[in-house]
Amino acid sequence: MKLKNKVFGTIFGVLASSLVFIAVPISAQAGECSAADPCQTWAVVEGGVVTNIIVCQPSVCGSGRFDGKQVVLQTSADPVTHQATGGYYNPAPKAGEVDRRVTYNEQQNTFSQEGVTWSVPQTRTEVVETITATGAVDTTTLTAIINPRGLPSNPATISATQGELSESKTFNEPKTSVEFESSIQDSAIIKKYLNKFLQLLRGWIIA
Repeated sequence: MKLKNKVFGTIFGVLASSLVFIAVPISAQAGECSAADPCQTWAVVEGGVVTNIIVCQPSVCGSGRFDGKQVVLQTSADPVTHQATGGYYNPAPKAGEVDRRVTYNEQQNTFSQEGVTWSVPQTRTEVVETITATGAVDTTTLTAIINPRGLPSNPATISATQGELSESKTFNEPKTSVEFESSIQDSAIIKKYLNKFLQLLRGWIIA
């Protein structure tokens, strides 16, 4: 069927150190992915919970429905290759396990996992707009504004607000987790929540 040619299969997750499943897309057939119809990662949503992620194209999943289920764009394609760049999914927990499922808020158009929330990417001719991710720990609000990797410009701005105290940093290009940790040593609040910021900066931090 023609429809099946547009969906390149389920993406299987790999457990990352942050306990977030970061999926690696299946390779698409040459010529199938294009600027006009890029291969992207779409979340399959049931009852507000991401139950799977697939590589799909706007020509098939752009309506928000696929195979009778709701699908939501989760990660945009690489603007140069037009190939999918991965996504986020975690299965339902077994008895006694921590619930690390990814959820979707349709009204706010955001995804969340373990207290971390990030906006659904908006695209304009396959130029990805800034993505904002927020998190709250105790009485501290954490924010990260990024331009995902794969774009000509990849800056990121992070901030932490704790009562009347506030810290912020801006980076001109992506960093590895080690480089990022080294660069925040002079920021007490940001340094305290290093691991949470690494979650907020998903899609920007270099693996």
